Amino acid sequence: MRARCCRLFSMANTIEDDGIYSYEVLTEKDLEEVARLLARTFTEGNPLEIYLKTAYERFYPYALAVSKAILQDQLSIIAVHKQTREIHGIVQAVDAKTMAKQNFEDVDPSIDTLRVLQEIEEHFMNQYGEFNERDLLQILMVGIRQDCSGKGLATKLHEILFARCRQHAFRHAFVEVSNPATHYIYTKKLNGKEFASTSLATFVSNDGRRPFEHYDGRIQLIVFDL
Repeated sequence: MRARCCRLFSMANTIEDDGIYSYEVLTEKDLEEVARLLARTFTEGNPLEIYLKTAYERFYPYALAVSKAILQDQLSIIAVHKQTREIHGIVQAVDAKTMAKQNFEDVDPSIDTLRVLQEIEEHFMNQYGEFNERDLLQILMVGIRQDCSGKGLATKLHEILFARCRQHAFRHAFVEVSNPATHYIYTKKLNGKEFASTSLATFVSNDGRRPFEHYDGRIQLIVFDL
């Protein structure tokens, strides 16, 4: 009963309501539930994390740390089911200026994946040039409950996010993806443009390893005009 009562006082954080879901800004009280959702989404449904055999117990601390670190920007959006008051979806987003100050190496479940993402992101930032706060939005992790996937919830969350960021004068957004299903949503439904695409099988680590040698997949960086 207490959790339900806490939710009843979250109307100030509500951005939109469609009758089924209340779309709200992520707040501190939601952090652990969101981290659990992200850990399940990635370890059970993301092809790269499945290949790496990333355990839920390793991903959860990472998801929680990232969620806490970006909370202050008030840009992440959750979908709260109006009847059950459970969180069915989350899109993590942060000002790229804020993200540039963060370091999650001590909790990241895969340093090799982190290095690939850093290389692609560095290439993008060099091309993008100088930017100020509230210029560039970075989308991080997206989590949708398995029984809610394929119903347009991820697309809806991003549409609300982009509308909110336009109101805050953001000019562009970018995201790095490894899941083909997510890539389809970003490029076909949300009109994102692919900036870069890297084959993981050819990636060589600093110590000469090829950690993804037998993985037939790519990481793409997608850019959006807001």
